[in-house]
Amino acid sequence: MKNLLILICVLFSSVSLFFSFLKNPEHVSSTESTLAIIDSTKIIKNSLALNNIGQQLKEQSFELEQEFRKEMDKFRLSQEEIDLLSEEAKKEKQEQIERDTSQIRDHYTKRASGLDHNYNDAINSIVNKVKEVIKEVAESEKIDLVFEKNVVWYLKNKIDLSDKVLESINKVMPKFDLKGVK
Repeated sequence: MKNLLILICVLFSSVSLFFSFLKNPEHVSSTESTLAIIDSTKIIKNSLALNNIGQQLKEQSFELEQEFRKEMDKFRLSQEEIDLLSEEAKKEKQEQIERDTSQIRDHYTKRASGLDHNYNDAINSIVNKVKEVIKEVAESEKIDLVFEKNVVWYLKNKIDLSDKVLESINKVMPKFDLKGVK
């Protein structure tokens, strides 16, 4: 799901770049245009920063889940403790446990939502950096227009910038710190 979001962002960026290019055709005459492609799937799969935040998300999600379970375990009463309580005390205890566990669930749901929000912000930052790198590589290679590989059915003289973009993005952004949630 997360990779699909990244792929959609990169595809959208490619299409946006294409249409902005079409708005200003005076930049390039049709006989001098140099076209290239990028493989966003390859970039996503091999980006050090994207892999890094994916790992951080797993770790932080695991820690959050462990904290939640530990908090919830505090409310588990043994059968012996329950048997010792009067009916009224059992009912009172049960109501208190339900209130407390509901608050804990709400708290951890908010934290998980915050973690997802931070992850999405990180993805957007990385995608923006990838766009910058694509532009820099294209300019250095004197490429006029870059398409996503999956939207091009045929290109006679195929120039694939994926490896150069990937090398450059991994160089400028080898990792990315995913903000934790408190």
